[in-house]
Amino acid sequence: MRIALPDQKYGKPEQVRTFYRDLFARIQSLPGVEAAGGVNILPLSGGGQSGTVTVDTRALPPDKTTPEADWRPATPGFFKALHIPLIRGRFLNEADTETSAPVAVVDETLAQTYWPNDDPIGKRLRRGGMMSKAPWMTVVGVVRRGLLAGSSEP
Repeated sequence: MRIALPDQKYGKPEQVRTFYRDLFARIQSLPGVEAAGGVNILPLSGGGQSGTVTVDTRALPPDKTTPEADWRPATPGFFKALHIPLIRGRFLNEADTETSAPVAVVDETLAQTYWPNDDPIGKRLRRGGMMSKAPWMTVVGVVRRGLLAGSSEP
C-alpha cells in the first residue's frame, strides 16, 4: 500500500520515523503476519530512484567503478516481507537508523561484478560519482538479484 502523511502532523523527520516504526510494529503483531516492512518507492510501481553509485573496489579500473544503480531506502522487515532471499550477511535491522553508520544491502549482481573474488560484506559504496560527498555505506548483506536498499527509513 502507499501512504502519504500530512505535513501538518508529520512535518519533522522524527515524527515520520516514529509513525512508520509504530505502524510496522502494529502490523507485525497481527495474527498471521510473518513480516512487515517498507520502502520509499514500491517495487514494480513504475517509479524508482537511480543514479550514479561509486563502488570502492580494486577489481575494476577507477573509470569503471561508478555504475548507474537503482536504490531504495528501506526499513527492517522489507526483504523478509517480500520473500527476497538473503545470500550472505544480514538484512537491515532496528540498529540501522538515521544516526548509525550507513549500511546497504546489495544484490548479488553488484557484489559479483565489483568484488568478484572477495566477500562483499564490509565493502563500501556511496551514492554519487567519484567526487561525491555522500557518506560511504558499508555492505552488510547480499540478496538475490534485483534490489539495492540503504538503511534510511522512508
